[in-house]
Amino acid sequence: MSSYAVPELKIYRNTWGTELYSCDYKQVLPELHRLNYNGIEVSLGALKSLTENSKNHGDFLSTLKDNQLDVIGIVYTNWEDFKPNTYREMSVTQHLDNLKKEMIEITEKCKPLCVHINIMSGADNWNLQQQEEFFGEALKLQSNFRVTSSHETHRGRSLFNPSLTEHLLKKFPDLRITADYSHWIVVCERLLDPAYMKLFASHVDHIHARVGYDQHAQISGDINDSHWREERDMFQQYWQQIWEEHFKQKRQFTSLDPEYGPVPYTQTDPNRNYEPITDAWIMANSELKRQRMNYEKWSKSKEKNE
Repeated sequence: MSSYAVPELKIYRNTWGTELYSCDYKQVLPELHRLNYNGIEVSLGALKSLTENSKNHGDFLSTLKDNQLDVIGIVYTNWEDFKPNTYREMSVTQHLDNLKKEMIEITEKCKPLCVHINIMSGADNWNLQQQEEFFGEALKLQSNFRVTSSHETHRGRSLFNPSLTEHLLKKFPDLRITADYSHWIVVCERLLDPAYMKLFASHVDHIHARVGYDQHAQISGDINDSHWREERDMFQQYWQQIWEEHFKQKRQFTSLDPEYGPVPYTQTDPNRNYEPITDAWIMANSELKRQRMNYEKWSKSKEKNE
């Protein structure tokens, strides 16, 4: 028998999309607790918006505590919250300066509730020398913080494709990633072989559990619809590989965020005045339930086999 337990599954909800339920954190946070979330994932921009430009910041933290919710902070080195028409070219040094500034601010604003930081880092159009320069310095900077942090695999960012990410992980073995594989599926325009994806599993700290397909980073309609069976089963294999690694690493918990988002991630119907064809709030909560069940099933198999 194994001398250590299966990690606890903690599920976080990105505040992006919670406005579909309510814009009032006094309503959203208790509802997240009721739905069995363990915390929120929030950027500095979203935090300011939720607290009316920090006016209600103290009460916001108290409401989180009252509802037993932790925080995973989101920081950006450029192009904050992907706001339209705000992207601009920046040097590696500027990205690093922004990383330091935002990591200091998010840890200060969310202490002691911040358990991890998800970093939207770098740029997809940097050459290899720039990528290596950035991550070499970023890892030094990250080591100065008590809170762990990982870089997200995301379009528009440094880790936008698997081959570059593979190179950087070999160059920097201490580089940790947030696995949002839906972006890679779009970039590569195909579902990726689980045997290949296993290369990344041991480097993952946090999962963005959103099923995508070869032309879009988010499926539409009912997650459980048979139409999406191939994508759903493939992503589950990717995520379970990470659970296996976290078990081997003897982690106390493993975390994921069912990060289904509103328009433009949610597709629209041109025949209904471009109304969303799916409710992302419902999709995220459905994925939460699905992953709770899947993790319980996987955990029982581990306990039996160990």
